[in-house]
Amino acid sequence: MAIDRRRFWQPARCPVCKTPIDPWRRRRFWWWLTGRGPKSRVRLGPFGEFNPIEGSLFLWLLVCIGVASVMWGLGDSWWVGTALLFAGRWPWMVPVVPLGLAALLVRRRTGIGLALANVLVVLFPIMGFSLGLGRFATRGPALGSLRIISYNMAGRAVSPIALSEMIHAWSPDVVAIQECGPNAAEAARLNPSYRIHESSICLISRLPIDSVYLQPRRDIEEIGGSGQVVRYRIRAPFGSFDLTNVHLETPREGLAALAYRDLDAGALIDKEIFLRDVESNRARRWVDSGGGPRLVAGDFNTPVESVIFRNHWGDLTEVFERVGFGLGHTKQTTLLGIRIDHILVDQRWVVRKAQVLPDYGSDHLPLMADLDLVAR
Repeated sequence: MAIDRRRFWQPARCPVCKTPIDPWRRRRFWWWLTGRGPKSRVRLGPFGEFNPIEGSLFLWLLVCIGVASVMWGLGDSWWVGTALLFAGRWPWMVPVVPLGLAALLVRRRTGIGLALANVLVVLFPIMGFSLGLGRFATRGPALGSLRIISYNMAGRAVSPIALSEMIHAWSPDVVAIQECGPNAAEAARLNPSYRIHESSICLISRLPIDSVYLQPRRDIEEIGGSGQVVRYRIRAPFGSFDLTNVHLETPREGLAALAYRDLDAGALIDKEIFLRDVESNRARRWVDSGGGPRLVAGDFNTPVESVIFRNHWGDLTEVFERVGFGLGHTKQTTLLGIRIDHILVDQRWVVRKAQVLPDYGSDHLPLMADLDLVAR
């Protein structure tokens, strides 16, 4: 029997007992969502005819593709792109869940396919999920192995006991620490096989540190920067290598202004973009001025999608992207999870393992990597 379009949304009653039928119109709304109601199908040009569930999934897919494009193409080159980089990524998945479940209930291939496409776009280019496929790559013979941890311990937020327990539990060869504070030295004393080099940032190592090169900071401080970069020459049984510990400028001030709806927030974020680009450029030149196999670790305050990160660090291997599995968030707040702490290696290193370690008290999580040094 054909549906009377004029009466579809009108109150319905049993013709005999006059009892209301579907008074909240839930059933009719479901019929409309699934394309069985009047005016519940629309043709979107060459893409075909969609019901409201499919149409919503299709439009949200276009939105997510646009968001991913802005993040990867304009992140840290335009303030809107930077805001998207550092905003919570998970909200882009929120509409996909109910729409995807509805598509599964309807059991139409078009809806299920659109839901799957949404999940893939949000999960990978937006949220940065890593499959770690590099772990299956062919490896040559190793000259030696190294375990490194990078950790922003937020000054006194991490107690000496907690840091010492982390070192004891994971037995790293070197720990690159940012915002180290006095607790780092106390933790090193609790582990007699380790030594510490303290400056603006710290290195705890059980391998000998042959030399230390601190990047001069006066010129970057004159333009308002606070980046800290230290390169170490470390002697291992398999040979010497260069490890650079970095803590680069944060975009926090501009993002906070945006959160408080400051009209100058966009200009402030753009200013910070310039400053962070200068700092990354100088840090990379300091890394390359060493002579051995290069290894860089620290708090970059920049995710991998950033134009700044790709321009200055993209030719190095990011260990979690290479072999890690999952989202790999190293910075945690109530609503935000993002990976801004990185370990990078040049072609002399093969990454065997990368993982984010448990919480030891900081607002950052430690990032650990197992590496092999290979012959040229």
